[in-house]
Amino acid sequence: MHGVAHIGFSFFITSVLSYVFRPDQLALFLLVGIISGIIIDLDHIYWFYQYHPEGASSIRDMIRIYLEDCEGDQRYSPRYHTWTHELLGILLVGIFSIGINSLFGISWAHAVFVPYLGHVLLDTLSVGMKPFSPFSQRYIFIGLFKPKRSHILGVTLTSIIGGILFLVAM
Repeated sequence: MHGVAHIGFSFFITSVLSYVFRPDQLALFLLVGIISGIIIDLDHIYWFYQYHPEGASSIRDMIRIYLEDCEGDQRYSPRYHTWTHELLGILLVGIFSIGINSLFGISWAHAVFVPYLGHVLLDTLSVGMKPFSPFSQRYIFIGLFKPKRSHILGVTLTSIIGGILFLVAM
């Protein structure tokens, strides 16, 4: 799924969590949730340079090349995910969230873990995954969402509007 959709979905999830937990520092809570929902995609930079050692002339060019790679059949497209997008990553971020819970409380642990989990869910529904990576290279592809502009726009707008509604309801 596209990064903009991940930002919107992370905003939605964190808005729902803020409705449930009512944090004192709402802006910081939303920021933590959004960052934890998108920081996982930093692994794409490593794989971009593995597939394209010539690099890109700009960030815009890098995004264009990446999106061209994602437009084809996902079963045969270059793979930009590492184990951070798989079950092992979920386990490690869950353990990290337990530490956050002991330091800052359950609401902040949720703000870190749930948007991250939402990111993995969106990717699992839209692109091919190797759930047991790095231990197994078995590949699954659900393909519920396609990397099309209409799907990305739909997920993003629905998420942002839903998130705003939860914040207004507070």
